[in-house]
Amino acid sequence: MQLIRIKDGYLPNCYPAQINKETLSYFIGGQGWQKTKKFRIVEEVTLPEPSAKITWLQVAQLFDQYGIEVAVTYANHKTAGIVSRQTARGYGLIYARIKHLMPANFDPSFFEAIKCDYMLSCFGMFILDIVATDKSLSSIDNEYNSTDPTDSTYHGKPCSMSDYVIEKYGQQYDDILNELIKDVVFNGTQEQASDIEAAIAA
Repeated sequence: MQLIRIKDGYLPNCYPAQINKETLSYFIGGQGWQKTKKFRIVEEVTLPEPSAKITWLQVAQLFDQYGIEVAVTYANHKTAGIVSRQTARGYGLIYARIKHLMPANFDPSFFEAIKCDYMLSCFGMFILDIVATDKSLSSIDNEYNSTDPTDSTYHGKPCSMSDYVIEKYGQQYDDILNELIKDVVFNGTQEQASDIEAAIAA
């Protein structure tokens, strides 16, 4: 699938984007339908087809490279449309935050195990939900039992989530979780994030 460059970003060359002769009609979430003659096909890039089975990590990478309008095209095929935009943005912002820590052979299943606090994500705050992430990691590894977070085991031996991640995946993966625990991944400025965090703590 082709990638379209417009003034404010990128679009995939599929519905709702439509090229009629020299005019591009497209829809931007929150802005509505628009038309422009100032666009170009990015010949050097070929995107996966919208229905391609890609991971959330790949969706996040597309968000990081080309923005939300491209990423949401694929997110729509992975989750309900009502939350697909929010989910694509959340994973994209998380990826941007941790990509410098990710090893070359990074396991995509680990990325998909990362869960955010849903309610706060509705307000643009992407905060690691430690309990949900712990349960998610347990669901993809039968040897890790975190049914009771205070009494988790790995191969039958007591093990914290951090210990498990280091043993199973490696220190770099634990560093990734610590990076997400450290601060809010916020869809806005750090100053705005600090203001909201202060309000919550008050």
